[in-house]
Amino acid sequence: MALFKIPRLNTDYGFLQKAIPLIGLIGIVSHIPFYLLLKYGFGYQESLVLRILLPLGVLPFLFYPRQSPLGFGHKVYFETIIAIELPFAFTYFWFLNDGNIYWSASLAFAGMLYGLIAKPYFFPFLFPLSGAAASLLYLHFQPGSSHWIGECLKAQIVGYFSGFFANAIKTALENSHYKILEERERGLQTRMALHLSEQEADQARKVAEESLVHARELGAIIETLQSYTRPSLVAFIEKGMDPRTLLPTEKDFTVLNCDMREFTALTERMHPQEQIKLLNSYFSMMTDAVEEHGGEMDKFIGDAFMALFENPERAGMAAMDCRRALQKYNELMMKGNRDFQPIQNGMGIARGMVTHGNIGSVKKFDLTVIGNAANISARLEALTKKYNVDILVTEEIIESMGGYPHSRWIDQVKVRGSRQGLRIYELYGHQAEDVVKYKDSTKDLLDKALRTYFQRGFGEAERMFKELLAQSPPHRHLMNQPMDRIYLFYLRRCDAKRSDPNGYGKMLEQWDGFHEFAE
Repeated sequence: MALFKIPRLNTDYGFLQKAIPLIGLIGIVSHIPFYLLLKYGFGYQESLVLRILLPLGVLPFLFYPRQSPLGFGHKVYFETIIAIELPFAFTYFWFLNDGNIYWSASLAFAGMLYGLIAKPYFFPFLFPLSGAAASLLYLHFQPGSSHWIGECLKAQIVGYFSGFFANAIKTALENSHYKILEERERGLQTRMALHLSEQEADQARKVAEESLVHARELGAIIETLQSYTRPSLVAFIEKGMDPRTLLPTEKDFTVLNCDMREFTALTERMHPQEQIKLLNSYFSMMTDAVEEHGGEMDKFIGDAFMALFENPERAGMAAMDCRRALQKYNELMMKGNRDFQPIQNGMGIARGMVTHGNIGSVKKFDLTVIGNAANISARLEALTKKYNVDILVTEEIIESMGGYPHSRWIDQVKVRGSRQGLRIYELYGHQAEDVVKYKDSTKDLLDKALRTYFQRGFGEAERMFKELLAQSPPHRHLMNQPMDRIYLFYLRRCDAKRSDPNGYGKMLEQWDGFHEFAE
């Protein structure tokens, strides 16, 4: 423990303020008998006054006000006193004694002692300055002694280097000592910071346990909430914001509407629990495909759902992945149950500006969208049954998909609730490989037949549709039905318009090339 009581010499000069006055007083007392011995015993004729005045130089230490920390002026004062007491005094005594070996050794010793006491930033220049001042003072009183200057310079160099090495060693030891003090102080502070009473520790433990329970409860609530609403709304609530304060905004969304086919007939013999289990497994497949492509489920309506996408291309890809997942599910279920009736669905996709906001009553809101795109996607989903296709999309979706190769033009329509004329397309990239190849190989012929039809060449268009129908392979699951039933749809249209059984002739005069659907 004694190590940590070493004074900090570089900051307060406390050691010097105590030690040097004592040394000076000892020097005064000892110089008097020493002088008398030299004068009467050996015949030296040195000035007693000079010998006494030099030790008296330490007396200002006794009267100088002590304070900590010291300013720069205070430090200069003390360093000057030290320089006078050591290098200045011993250099002067060296001259008084004609540079004998005793005083040469004393000067080297004084340099070493000065190096141990002086600070590193004062020693290099105060030692030579004080030695030079002593030399000039002696030459002033003894002008004929200039021949001693060279010898004195040699002795001063020896003393300077002795002091330099002593100063370097002392500085290294002090720096090491300060680091030990700092580490010890840091350790004490750490132990004090960690030193909690039993009561404080118990209180901290209780707070931590309560916080953990609260976090778990909150996590369970958030997890439950995520199961009942959309992730973006949950994230909004987690940020501490109130979704009820959201104002309606106009946003560009791609809307996907999907409806299960013949759900009532499919589940009428099922137990309610089986119905819910079927729907939940079905919607889980659909949700996974939608979210994998960056979409978000907006709502479930019975056996139907609506999803929102910011990227129209990914909406098309998500729809086809939904159909692929459904096909795998049907195959798996049919292996375990031969009586299982495969699930079918239809999808419609449209893009446009919609109004996004809270819709509902004061007691219950639904953060959803309304607008033309939502209406069109729902109407397209309903039209998939008329065309006997799985997925119908607007022309804008096809363009956003870069002219997706496994797509084909189906019709030009105006859906209910919209006066906008639409070119609609079928996506079929999810279907069986032979079906995709067949539709790829015949879509140019279908395109040509459709153009003829919309140019009112119904007879020629009918012939072309019949040729395509003759080339169509049989349907995999439906007896006496072609694989591509779109031709049957247009043959019925051509026949109706050509034979004009219901007065189509008058309507054709005003027909703009777009079919209008009432449902």
